[in-house]
Amino acid sequence: QCVYDIINGALIKLQTKEPIKEEVFFRKDIIIVTTGRMAAAKNYSLAVESAKVLQERGVDFDWFFIGDGEETPMIESQILRFGLHNNVHMLGERTNPYPYMANCTIYVQTSTFEGFGLTIAEAKILGKPIVSTNFSVVHDQLINEQTGLIADMTAESVADNIMRLLEDKQLRARIVANLSNEKNETYITEVKKVESLLDAN
Repeated sequence: QCVYDIINGALIKLQTKEPIKEEVFFRKDIIIVTTGRMAAAKNYSLAVESAKVLQERGVDFDWFFIGDGEETPMIESQILRFGLHNNVHMLGERTNPYPYMANCTIYVQTSTFEGFGLTIAEAKILGKPIVSTNFSVVHDQLINEQTGLIADMTAESVADNIMRLLEDKQLRARIVANLSNEKNETYITEVKKVESLLDAN
C-alpha cells in the first residue's frame, strides 16, 4: 500500500493569515519563494545559479529561501560569491512557511530528487504559479504548461521558465485557474488507507 502525505488544505490556507514580519519581503514586485531542508537533494545551489542568471538578465526580484540544514553554509557562501546578497535571502527554518508561499509571485522547486514533493502540493493548494525541475516524480504533481512549468536541471532552463511566467500573463492566469479547479482530498483518502491498514492488523 502507498500512503501519500496527508495535506489539509483548509488548515494551510488558515495559516497563511499569520503576518510576515520581515519588511524586506514586500519591497519588490517579483517575489520568488523556495522552501525545504537545506539538503543536497533539494539542490539549492541550482536555485542560486538560476538567481544569478535572472540578475544578469536585469530582472528585479527577491528570492527567499525558507529552511535550514547541512547545506546552509555552502549556500550562504555561494550567494556572496555570486554577488546576490541583495536578491537572495535566507530566512532559515519557519514553523509556518505558508504566509511566505501565499504572498509570492512564483514558487520554485529545484530538487534533484523527491519522494513526493510536499511543498509543490502545498503551493498548488495556495494557487501559486510553480516552476519545478524535472525530478523523477514531478509529473505525479504537475502537468507541464497546465498546472506549472517543468524545467530542465539547468540554471538557464529554470530562469527561462521563471521569466515565461513573469512575462506571459495569459499562461500564468491559465495555470492559476487550473489549480483552483483541483481538489486535494488526501486528508480523506489517505486517512482511510491508514485506517484500513490498522483494521487489517
